Amino acid sequence: MPEIDGLRAIACLVVVYDHFTPWGVFWRLLTRGWLYPFWDNTAKTIAIGSMGVMLFYSISSFLLTYLAVREWIANGHFSPKQFLIRRTLRIWPLYYTILLAYVGLAFLAKTQFPGQERMVDPAGWFWGAIVVYPLFLQNWFTPGLPEAGILWSLAIEEQFYLVFPWVMLLIFRRRLDPAWVVGGLILVTFAFTSLFVFGFRTEVGLYYSTPTFFAIFALGAAAGWAFALNGPTWARLSDVFRRHRVPLGLLLLVGIGVAGYRGNDRFFPPYTLLTPPTFLVLAACFAGSIVWILSNRESLVARILKSRVMRDLGFLSFGIYMWHTIVKVLIFYRVQDVDLSKFPTDARFAMIFVSYILGSVALATLTYCCVEQPFLRLKDRFSASGPIREGTPPRGSRGTTRFLVWYFALPATGVIIIEAIFRQHLR
Repeated sequence: MPEIDGLRAIACLVVVYDHFTPWGVFWRLLTRGWLYPFWDNTAKTIAIGSMGVMLFYSISSFLLTYLAVREWIANGHFSPKQFLIRRTLRIWPLYYTILLAYVGLAFLAKTQFPGQERMVDPAGWFWGAIVVYPLFLQNWFTPGLPEAGILWSLAIEEQFYLVFPWVMLLIFRRRLDPAWVVGGLILVTFAFTSLFVFGFRTEVGLYYSTPTFFAIFALGAAAGWAFALNGPTWARLSDVFRRHRVPLGLLLLVGIGVAGYRGNDRFFPPYTLLTPPTFLVLAACFAGSIVWILSNRESLVARILKSRVMRDLGFLSFGIYMWHTIVKVLIFYRVQDVDLSKFPTDARFAMIFVSYILGSVALATLTYCCVEQPFLRLKDRFSASGPIREGTPPRGSRGTTRFLVWYFALPATGVIIIEAIFRQHLR
């Protein structure tokens, strides 16, 4: 399913796009041209960052359910132990590498970065983080370093992984009906989000609470189940999505746009009666988008998603997501002593934004090759036999050397060139 790799790249890139929020003097330098207002208006109109995270969840539940069902079909059994080992080898190496980077960010340079007034004392952050982050509880507790805020989404993923294999095992052993599980999770999401409308609160609010995303996981898993079985249900679904691909595709895009519209932000207080259906609409639209893509694999959209560049960016998406906020801080810190006034406003924005993107991709490539790949090879020992192995490039895809050339050496060269230009304009 190379299209899914491309879809994962899209989910990552829209989050990176949304999180480009210049601080202080950089905001004043960048707002008077055309490019930054265009970016800013886009981000303020549609909650594209939130959409990207939810799409990640839908893709994740789709793939993991697909792999679990294929394992059951191929081997006649499903091992929660092996599932958890595979997830650990996939997530933990890069996750703890990033945590070390955040510790350095907090202790070594905290007082020198723009926006440091929003940070807690480094030692206080560390002692809070030393308990919360290793236990993946940061979506329920917020120890305070804003740049580490994106790790809340990893906490929800890990909490999902702890429950998912046991539910699947009960389904395989016919002790649970999958339709009842999906329906129950949808009802939990609707009930939980409705409580916020009528005054219920948690410390972290609605958006960071795990039950909020149960419907996203449930419908993504339902699509993965149908695709893995490849039976009458999938045949009927794919036939409908092929015969009506244009109107259904437009309907899915409109649904995502309307649900993600920031005119009355349903993700944060004050909550309204539109809040509960928002998450159900998004769950249906993201699962429907996966079905649409896999039902129209020769369409222009699918061909773009399964192009080599999009697939490779999909492999790097986890690293790009994990590194991009650190890169943003480093870029802004590095150029705060640079005199940008001699550059046109849009050129300032382009240079800083391109450095941000290339730096994120470069560091993601480095850690993919040096940190992720060795553990992904080890993970293969615990993979069930089947048509694909989630998280590793399929046969025939680019190896480590080509990754280094295209996604590390080339972007790093671009960053060095930009840095050289900046240096000539230092005060």
